[in-house]
Amino acid sequence: MSVVTAAYRESRGHILLLATAANERHQRFDPELGVAAMASVPIARLLPDCPGPVDVTQVVNPGEPQSVLARVHAAAITEGPLLIYICGQIARERKHRQIHLRLAKTTEGNTRTTALPWQWIDLELAGRRPGTTRVVVDLLGHASCGNLHPNDLQLPAHVDRWGTVARPDRRSAWTVPAYTKALTRLASAPGTETLGQLHTRALAESGPGPGTVVFGGTLPAAAPDVPATPGRQLDRLLPDPAVVSPRLPGSRASGPATVVDDYRSALAQAMRDGRRTEASRLASLWEHQIIRSHGSHSMPMGDVLEAQASIAMESGDVARAAQLWISTARNRTTWCRPSAEPLQLALRNAQASWFQLDLSWPQGRQLGADLVDVLRKAGQPGPIVAVERRLNNPQTVS
Repeated sequence: MSVVTAAYRESRGHILLLATAANERHQRFDPELGVAAMASVPIARLLPDCPGPVDVTQVVNPGEPQSVLARVHAAAITEGPLLIYICGQIARERKHRQIHLRLAKTTEGNTRTTALPWQWIDLELAGRRPGTTRVVVDLLGHASCGNLHPNDLQLPAHVDRWGTVARPDRRSAWTVPAYTKALTRLASAPGTETLGQLHTRALAESGPGPGTVVFGGTLPAAAPDVPATPGRQLDRLLPDPAVVSPRLPGSRASGPATVVDDYRSALAQAMRDGRRTEASRLASLWEHQIIRSHGSHSMPMGDVLEAQASIAMESGDVARAAQLWISTARNRTTWCRPSAEPLQLALRNAQASWFQLDLSWPQGRQLGADLVDVLRKAGQPGPIVAVERRLNNPQTVS
């Protein structure tokens, strides 16, 4: 178990991020990646009603239910706003058929003694002041759960709750849980929508399967896949500066989201004014800031790569644009579902720029192989045929 605590500003709120999973050989998904994704979201989006300091606690792969209870209790007794995020797997114990959160030592036969009873979370939150508590879940139901109902995971009526509990599906594996991917990507983007408002969009984007239990809504209709075909015209990415008022990065930012807005809007203005050197400098600063705060493989890094790709294309550097669009698409395959528009845009632009390359340039063929790999990960066999045809016959125009 690892615990990380950070403090920000003045009156105290609390965020508790729980990643729990049984220690099994064939792990279906990685709750730790879910916690990492939630930790990358600006605190102001997770607790917008907390103007002062926020304590953030991460608990990853705990082995003892009492230790998890202690963390939940410590969070529940705080007086400020509270968000609890839980990512893991639930199961029913055999004797009383109660729902438990599986922990590192949980097996098929010892759920009752090694897992955390969901009722404990319900009881700990019962004394919270109305309007101060939010619970977000991204859970996988164990086969022992049978047909689940939202009442199986009871919480006090005054607690806001959002999320999903998916049925086990042996045919597929998860990396970052799908609902968390969608919610954290939306919450990391500029905007003022609350988690509750983003929940419906996250459901539509994540595409929960049949039998999924939804907290805070109902299952959306399946979204149609967006076809990606090679083309010459690149889609626009950067926001219109007439809509986003430009500010220089570093100017009186009130939090992480403001810093991102500053870079994005200043970049858009520089591009509109034709100041490509300045745009490149801002993109480099933005990249360094994201690497320091979130890491080079994080979801926000995808936005930086998109901006850098747009700058390269506007500057006429098609080779660099192709390489950056492919890198953007590779990032998006980790953080987006296949039909999500951010991934589709990156794939379309990667293909459009790569098809403009002269394949006598040695790296052009390597970029083509990289593009095929990304298209395969995104589940797009059609465009792969066109790319491979050109690789096999460089004179072919698709």
